[in-house]
Amino acid sequence: MGQMTTDALNDGTVDLADTIYPAILAQIHGLVDTVSQETTDGALGKKQEAAKAMLESIAGKLTDDVEWLRKHSRTKDFTLAFYGETNAGKSTLIECLRILLGERTKKEQRAAFMKLQQQLGLSESDLQEAEARVEAARLQLDEVAAEALAQTVIHAEQVAAIDEHIATAQSAIDARAKAVSWFGRIMHLFREWPEERELRELKARHTELPSRHNGVMQRLRDHEAEAQLARESASKYRDAALGNLAELAAFEDGQIIGDGRSDFTRKTGEYTFTAGDQTFIMLDVPGIEGDEARVGDEINEAMASAHAVFYVTAKAAPPQTGETGRPGTLEKIKAHLGYQTEVWTIFNKRVTNPMALKKTGLLTADDEGGLADLNARMVEQLGRNYQGEITLSALPAYLAVADCIVPRSTNASIRDKFLGAFSALELLEKSGIDSFRRRVTGEMIAGQEEKIRLANIHKVASTLRDVGTEIEQMNKAEFTPLADELAAKARNSGRQLDIAVTGLKSRLENRGEQAVHEFENEVRRKIYKVIDRNVSNDAFEECLREILAAEQGALQERLPVKLDEEVVLFQEHVKTVVERFAEHVGALLASYEHLRRVRTESTFSLNVNIDNGINYYGILGSLVSGGLLIWNPAGWIIMSISIASLVASLIKSVWSFFNDDYKKGQQRKAADENLASICAEIRTSLRASLKEAMPGLEENARMIHDLLQAPVRQARQVASALDSARLYLKRLSTTLETQDAI
Repeated sequence: MGQMTTDALNDGTVDLADTIYPAILAQIHGLVDTVSQETTDGALGKKQEAAKAMLESIAGKLTDDVEWLRKHSRTKDFTLAFYGETNAGKSTLIECLRILLGERTKKEQRAAFMKLQQQLGLSESDLQEAEARVEAARLQLDEVAAEALAQTVIHAEQVAAIDEHIATAQSAIDARAKAVSWFGRIMHLFREWPEERELRELKARHTELPSRHNGVMQRLRDHEAEAQLARESASKYRDAALGNLAELAAFEDGQIIGDGRSDFTRKTGEYTFTAGDQTFIMLDVPGIEGDEARVGDEINEAMASAHAVFYVTAKAAPPQTGETGRPGTLEKIKAHLGYQTEVWTIFNKRVTNPMALKKTGLLTADDEGGLADLNARMVEQLGRNYQGEITLSALPAYLAVADCIVPRSTNASIRDKFLGAFSALELLEKSGIDSFRRRVTGEMIAGQEEKIRLANIHKVASTLRDVGTEIEQMNKAEFTPLADELAAKARNSGRQLDIAVTGLKSRLENRGEQAVHEFENEVRRKIYKVIDRNVSNDAFEECLREILAAEQGALQERLPVKLDEEVVLFQEHVKTVVERFAEHVGALLASYEHLRRVRTESTFSLNVNIDNGINYYGILGSLVSGGLLIWNPAGWIIMSISIASLVASLIKSVWSFFNDDYKKGQQRKAADENLASICAEIRTSLRASLKEAMPGLEENARMIHDLLQAPVRQARQVASALDSARLYLKRLSTTLETQDAI
């Protein structure tokens, strides 16, 4: 690495954004120079250009990554990120610390809560008083109703008693009237009986009862109206207070705490704290089990900003691995936390019943065993950067300090339950939060300037190393086996091509022999037919000359067509071989491209174009031109048939004048001898032409062989360039990490 980078790394006072990142970017661009040597070899130049384009892609990706780190890194305030699964208690823990440490926005929120609570009378005592007034009015109404009922009963009883007395008095009067003498009757005219006087008094009292009862009931109705009005007023006041609780809820503690939904926290919460003269930041990171499309960027940016990370989990067990295509918690931890210099696990023990805090310590024997496995797995994934595990229980501590909670809410009820069993100080101690608070504000933020520097340097080095490792894995899994498979396909296609060339030569010879044989048979058939007519030797000579000339012309037209048919078949066969090879190459490239895209552990996309290296039209055109060179009918044979000597020999045969059969035999013999000589000459000429043309075809076949190797060479060049890039990044990363350790 250049002197500038080394000096910058050793100088803890420099601005990382202005020195180290530019120096690293300059080194990354040197990656392309590994294959930029000048060459006069055109083929090598093309391969170098392909490799250079690939390395430029890698360098471009690395540049984007480093620029992204520079954009999101923090160089001033030490930053702690709380990271983990959904519903693990990250936000509960941070909310508790915000209250304990007096985080500014939390103090403002709590002040607004208390002010509004006081203005609207929304304390628990205010609500109890309002409910007491409602209850008093209800009791008054109940008393009035009871009194009205009692008065109604009394009135009915009085009416019934008087009615009974009236009936008794009337019966007594009736009985006396029947028993009285005539003198008594006369006396009764001047003086009423006592029974009649009593009856009269009873009826008067009966008449007075309704009026007196109505007066009592009216008084009770007036009391009822007053009580009802008091009840309505008290209820209205109470209902208004309860309705205002929703307004109060906007400022209560716990706003950042999720409700169990995977994507409740979609944006990273950022909170600034001060401890003594040190300022530090806490990040509340969205849960890693949420929708990656929604929260992925937030998580990645938070991890780039953080200088130390707390992995918060509610499970005393190692993180689980995922399935194919679906990374699990362990894979996400490795991807997100692999380049951090300081990672802690916080085991947030779930405690929902205060009785669980009465025993000594938070951990069970099973918890301790599970955490031992968890620590071992984290060390395996993160190495020396894993710092260990911290056990606490966030909920009891939060309930101990969260006194700005809406009355009558579920949280208020839970808080009352915990504070009914322990004091707030006891809950903070037993939950482990008090100890954690002291650790965070003490040793964790001590020497933060150096921690920030080393954390940011380590992230860059890790990024380089990870890309180098991924390139190595990509090379081993994709390009090296791709080159091997392409080579195997090329060898197989080459063997088929060799077989096709050998087969073409044999078929051309067979076709030529067949054509000559047909020529020979046709001439013989026709001349024998002439001989059978018992023609003279002169006529025989003329006919033989004409037949040979005609069949020679027919042969010159027919043979090229037949040979062309074989060449066309050869071309089609070679085309099939080449196209099948191209299809195999395309399928292999698509297969490996798909493999690269679906690798769940990969975040690096390498766009490498390997073509099949085959110019179909050029190859097939060369085959056609090679085929045309095989024959030129006008230059094959010049048939010079020595008819004169043939005829002369026939004339010398005197016997032919006396024996027609003998003459015919001599003519057939002469025809056969001349035909055999001509056919031998044609065969010799054909073989010579084929021998002259085949080297051209074979040369074209060798060119095809070479073209079939083009994808192989390109794939091997890519593999070689990838390996060079891996070594380069390894050296660069090692230099950074060496300086990091200084």
